[in-house]
Amino acid sequence: MKIPDKTYNERLANRLREIMDILRMTVSGFAEFIGRDSLHIYGILNLTRPFSHALAEAIG
Repeated sequence: MKIPDKTYNERLANRLREIMDILRMTVSGFAEFIGRDSLHIYGILNLTRPFSHALAEAIG
């Protein structure tokens, strides 16, 4: 199993925050928009879950 790169995940979490700010969406609103559970998004923002390719595909 590959060990996730914390710096990479931090950059992605920050970028996700920027996207939500630009769209003026809350975590729960953004989660609903992309069809994911808000706990999953919170996990990514808190760095307790890795940012996956599947999530990137869901975001577009």
